[in-house]
Amino acid sequence: DKIVKSIYIKDSLTFTPGPMHRLDKLTTGIICFSQNLQCARWFSEQISNHSIKKTYLAILEGKLEEKKERIDFLRTELHRHNFLYYVQNNPEISDYDFDKLMHELQDLEMFFPQYADPNSPTQRVGSDINQEFRQIKHKYPMLSLSNTYSESDVRDFYERVRNGLEGEEFEIVCELKFDGLSISLTYIDGKLDHAVTRGDGVVGDDVTGNVRTIKSIPLQLDPDGDYPKEFEIRGEVLMPWASFEALNVEREKKGEPLFANPRNAASGTLKSQKSELVAQRNLDAYLYYFLCERNDNVSGHYESLMKCGKWGFKISEHIRKCKTVDEVLDFIKYWDSDIRHRCCC
Repeated sequence: DKIVKSIYIKDSLTFTPGPMHRLDKLTTGIICFSQNLQCARWFSEQISNHSIKKTYLAILEGKLEEKKERIDFLRTELHRHNFLYYVQNNPEISDYDFDKLMHELQDLEMFFPQYADPNSPTQRVGSDINQEFRQIKHKYPMLSLSNTYSESDVRDFYERVRNGLEGEEFEIVCELKFDGLSISLTYIDGKLDHAVTRGDGVVGDDVTGNVRTIKSIPLQLDPDGDYPKEFEIRGEVLMPWASFEALNVEREKKGEPLFANPRNAASGTLKSQKSELVAQRNLDAYLYYFLCERNDNVSGHYESLMKCGKWGFKISEHIRKCKTVDEVLDFIKYWDSDIRHRCCC
């Protein structure tokens, strides 16, 4: 009864609009029994004929019990993996596999809202606040990053930006994501004033004393530098592999539990109440985001990072400005190849 875009199911994760065809029950059944929830959401919005919609819902009803079981399984597994990672310090799966499970659950909960649960892992708001530290409110909210493992998501993001700018030319800065503990550093008159963890994004822990022991973080900038009177720079505190391996060797000799990975080790170290212990573990830091009320000396994000490097901050050399989505994808593919095993940041 209605002309709509047809659906081509390439695999379980993607759908692509194809030629124009009439909607029929066969297509309805294919969509319902596919695992493609994004496709099914789009498809359900196109049905206007009552009898066809009834058929669609009847087929869907037969899968509800199966979907509910999957939702319950994913919630149980994600809660378990969160406990293993954050409490036991002994993860069983990689971040990639964890994210795949989380994304699957998010999709299912979106498509089947009748199974919503306020205690679902998807509703958890991350926070690393430690009540043993003084808390400081962030001047600018310190938001978390979204992630994706899909080329189509990258292309969709690029198109949203392009459409939002209505044809205005733009560039995208490609950088590597460091796996450590997010940190916010505030400088006043060229001197480190305070260092705060992300916390819940609004308030974080004051870890200034511990951060002062990290040799790659400048305590005093060159007095003749052209930096603003007050500014904030954000980055990631991490533990180099050599330090991590040496630390675990030492802990093993003492009969202490080993750290599961450098990220956990860096986080646990920076939250220590003993600055001398932090100094012994040789933490490092890369900075990647400059903020201030106004700075006429830079014209963009890339330029601000180059300036920060000149002021004495440690900036990754693996940064690239891209003008097209294909250049962005080339950057991703380069670092997703074997080169990442032969090169470090």
